[in-house]
Amino acid sequence: MKNDDCSTHHLALLPSTSNPNAPGLNRRSFMIRSSVLAGGCALCMGSEALFAARNEPLDTKLVEIFKSCKLVLAFQKVLDEEQATVLLVDCYGSMYRKLPAFPCVGFVRLNNLGFGGICESDLSCAMTYILLQGLSGRPGFISDPTMDESVNGIILAHCLGTLKMDGPDGKSAPYRLRTIMERQEGCVPQVFMRVGQKVTQALLAEPDQLIYFTGAIIGTPDTDRSCRTKITVQVDGDATKLWQNWSRGLHRVTCYGDLTGDLRRFCRFKEIQMVNEA
Repeated sequence: MKNDDCSTHHLALLPSTSNPNAPGLNRRSFMIRSSVLAGGCALCMGSEALFAARNEPLDTKLVEIFKSCKLVLAFQKVLDEEQATVLLVDCYGSMYRKLPAFPCVGFVRLNNLGFGGICESDLSCAMTYILLQGLSGRPGFISDPTMDESVNGIILAHCLGTLKMDGPDGKSAPYRLRTIMERQEGCVPQVFMRVGQKVTQALLAEPDQLIYFTGAIIGTPDTDRSCRTKITVQVDGDATKLWQNWSRGLHRVTCYGDLTGDLRRFCRFKEIQMVNEA
């Protein structure tokens, strides 16, 4: 998406194979599309979200849930009309408070359906997300890192957590509707992923280099420190070496399962170097 007053991209669409020329959008065009949506469907979707989280305390305003669900419908409409599969929004930068709601719930919905909603307009993560989703059929979890060397682990945290980490046909993880931690506003599900689950984290750092590591989820910290959704991953390898080798920014993409074999075959086919950071 482009701001009305400049040429900087704020919301981008990654095309499907049927429409390789899908353009970015300007904000005015997107707002016109979203304004014509009826509120009834958003209200039903919000009620469904509340029902699914009924055993958890509500830590956001009802109006934020409604606005977020209306944005969900707008995102789905845009992807359908533009024949795109992945949406990126510069939610914490140039688009901050320029949309009717934060995009988190909309992104969760897209991820649940087998599409992609990418935080903070991170193109490297978007490409990695598409790769992991294509190999596994499962969405990714974009996160920032905090090390926990006491368990040879790393805590991966972000306010956007996807419910259906097993894929569109899988069961939804339990969640709690919260505000966005660092903003104390908006609506986002705090997702509690499956302890014991094997995971792969990766990033296409360069067109010809993929950095990665694997591990297993050993905890889902429920604390107000850091972002809402958190997993503690015990690293296959050396956690100290992992943070010493860490580069290319904070974001990485985590996917359920050990995808090392599939990644190795893909990277050999595309002549991409694989580097295990741990």
